[in-house]
Amino acid sequence: MNREEKKKKVLDMLKDQVITQAQALDLLELIAHETTEKKTSEPEPLAREVEITPPNLPFDFFGQSDYRFSFSEPVRKSQIAELRVIGKNSQINVMTHQKSTIDIKGWYKATRNNNPMITFVEQDNVYVLNYNVHGVKHLGCDIYVPEEMLGLIYIENSNAPVDLRGIEAKEIGVLTKNAPISIRGCISERLIAATKNSDVTVKQVQSKVLDVTTTNAKIVVNDTFAFEGEFKTSNAMIFLQDSGITKSYYETKNANLWIDLTTIDLRGRYEIEGRTTNANIEVLLPDQQDVSYQISGATKRGAIITDRSDLRIRARDKGYLVAKTYDYDTSPSSVNLNLQTTNANIKITETFY
Repeated sequence: MNREEKKKKVLDMLKDQVITQAQALDLLELIAHETTEKKTSEPEPLAREVEITPPNLPFDFFGQSDYRFSFSEPVRKSQIAELRVIGKNSQINVMTHQKSTIDIKGWYKATRNNNPMITFVEQDNVYVLNYNVHGVKHLGCDIYVPEEMLGLIYIENSNAPVDLRGIEAKEIGVLTKNAPISIRGCISERLIAATKNSDVTVKQVQSKVLDVTTTNAKIVVNDTFAFEGEFKTSNAMIFLQDSGITKSYYETKNANLWIDLTTIDLRGRYEIEGRTTNANIEVLLPDQQDVSYQISGATKRGAIITDRSDLRIRARDKGYLVAKTYDYDTSPSSVNLNLQTTNANIKITETFY
């Protein structure tokens, strides 16, 4: 099994939820460091020529200058089945343009005495940008794709940011580490974003399924709508605002959860589960009308605070509350809250402007 096949297997396992995003990142990192790749009997795809230009600055013998490369590849079918881009230690930006081509403008720094072997390969309407992992110190690029629905867009990077804007694809996958991910104005059926030790920002996104993971950094979700959403981090805040996610799960440690539901569709039903430790959970409900809700909340060495007087209490003590509004079972819209923290408060309030 060659390196690309191994990567595809890891991604399939991630898609099928056999492994977590963190485990996928670790496996991809191990695959990237393999020194040999077995040859297969499959026919070789057609590799496009890469236009290489000299550095912007005169080349220095200490290897400090970047080289530039570019392609412009016509899209022969109405939909790109798959676009895969592999980068290393430099930023990757993906955006749309009004052409029927995939245009890539990139930069790289080679390791001494190694050929970077940057290739752009197309086979069966699948486009792949790749390179010699041992031949470059860093590689990044600006990528322009047509304004039409893609099948799958997958971006893999390391130690550098990834920024996607205005992309439409059935599936979007973004993996990097130790660098932020920003996804704005995108539409998908399934969107996965995973990094480590850096923020993830999701803004103006529409997706059936959202899966966002990082560590030791914030997750910010704004003006985003989805059927299912899962958001996990540690030691940093999760912040949701101006968004509607029908079924959502939030998990962090040692940091606040801020869930702003003031703009949800009052005709919908929402399920929200939130977990943290040593920090507050705050849920803001719309104030246009009383929203029917049910809460199952638990905290240690904290309190559960609500500003509704029409709650039917099923169980309650200082750090535990199971209750629902009197009209919860008959209302056409409702919010089901399942919240848990330690050493802090849980607060559900209606906003007033």
